[in-house]
Amino acid sequence: RREDGAYKTSREQAEAQWFFPGVKGVQCAAPSWPGFECDKAMTQSSGEASWHTENGNGVNNGGKVEMTFDFQKVYTLSGWKEQCSSTWGNSCCLKDFKIQKSQSENGPWEDVLSGRADQALDKYVAGSTFSWTPTAARYWKLVMKSNHGNTDAGGIITLMNMEFQGAEVAEGGSTMLYTH
Repeated sequence: RREDGAYKTSREQAEAQWFFPGVKGVQCAAPSWPGFECDKAMTQSSGEASWHTENGNGVNNGGKVEMTFDFQKVYTLSGWKEQCSSTWGNSCCLKDFKIQKSQSENGPWEDVLSGRADQALDKYVAGSTFSWTPTAARYWKLVMKSNHGNTDAGGIITLMNMEFQGAEVAEGGSTMLYTH
């Protein structure tokens, strides 16, 4: 409920909740270095585990790396946070990227946001936060287009962890509010 006693609208609820996607059963797929798969970045991290691009399949080989998320249900999302794993070197931090959505795992994909993430100054920096007008889909994609200068192994990108802002859409079409 809002301070005035009225119930929050679906849009207000979707804007209110940040969550780690791994906690909600979200599945991900991305080319990964063995032992550093994308699911490592979908829960709150102690700093020891993170996602890391596959050797030779970085942003300098082909111009982009894609991480696809299957939320298992339709979610209304309105934001994304990332934290770079600066343990690998600050130049490995994500720089230019896009967030896309689709109703099908095979697309078509619609751009929701184009952004530029800040370079981590140390391994405890919270990273960058991005927001957009709430929109709903089951499938979401992070298209990573550049890093902050790393050229090793094809242009490595690392992510320590990430969060999404939003909530599950109920069968009737309204947004269900989740609490942590």
